[in-house]
Amino acid sequence: MFLLMLLLIAYPIGAQLPSEVVLDSVYSGQNTIHSIAFKPTTDIEIENVQTGCGCTGVEFPKGVLKAGEEYHLKVDVNTANIVGPFKSHVAVKIAGEDSLWNLSLQAQAVSPFPAEIDFGEIDFTTLPLERHLSLAQIANQPLAIDSVAVQGEGVVAYPTDAGTGLLLRTDEALTWGRRIDGLVEVHLAGSDRTLRQTVHVEGKVLDQFQVDPSALSFGMGKPHRRQVKTVAVRVAPDAARAPVRVQSKCPAPTFAFDWHWETDRRLVVEVRNESDFPTGQTDCEIIVHIGDDPVVIPIFALTR
Repeated sequence: MFLLMLLLIAYPIGAQLPSEVVLDSVYSGQNTIHSIAFKPTTDIEIENVQTGCGCTGVEFPKGVLKAGEEYHLKVDVNTANIVGPFKSHVAVKIAGEDSLWNLSLQAQAVSPFPAEIDFGEIDFTTLPLERHLSLAQIANQPLAIDSVAVQGEGVVAYPTDAGTGLLLRTDEALTWGRRIDGLVEVHLAGSDRTLRQTVHVEGKVLDQFQVDPSALSFGMGKPHRRQVKTVAVRVAPDAARAPVRVQSKCPAPTFAFDWHWETDRRLVVEVRNESDFPTGQTDCEIIVHIGDDPVVIPIFALTR
């Protein structure tokens, strides 16, 4: 009897049951049932079970479980918002045991498509753009696209490759300065499952004229100061080396301008004041006409 007690103290029931289980890969965003087999080495009875993050419930055998016989825990795993490897656990309370049977669960959640696609900053002249996404598949659990729907603006989507690929294309209506902000809802189907995934697509078409800096500040100072500021304007290819005209909309001071094409698509404009700044705040603008297109550049100054 003493020897048996020593064995029970040295090797509690929990240590005689599996402590870690690697589950089959699952698709992200679905609930799956996993059956975990175990054989107790002595008669036991499970009182209750608690689950960790990712598990929504466990079905366990009731009554006395006989030593040497095989039983199963059925674990319901929810992979909503999980992509990649993840861990969870099940804590099993066995009657008469002070310690819990802690069962660690490991699995891989596979996302059929990326959740986010960013086209980044887009030069209008490169449109349209395309991005082809291949459907990530789990062995023996094939899926195919059943339908595609798009909400938002700037992107269209089509299934390709017999439903195993997704083609994203920028919308023909995109123009200078417009944003891509769309949700592509993909419905997937397999022999024994259906799945829905949303792909957020974003990006921005650059402005026709990119001004650096976006405004000219002559800072704070005395009225009689003279300063020269430089602004660069990057233009679209169809405006390369177009005729340039610069005008001031500022009542005061008087500004003079010089400009040159640094490259075919980069115009550099020098702005200098030739008269005193008025006392107080100067808040006005100059207009750089590039061909038929006006580019407005704000002017700021503070004079004491």
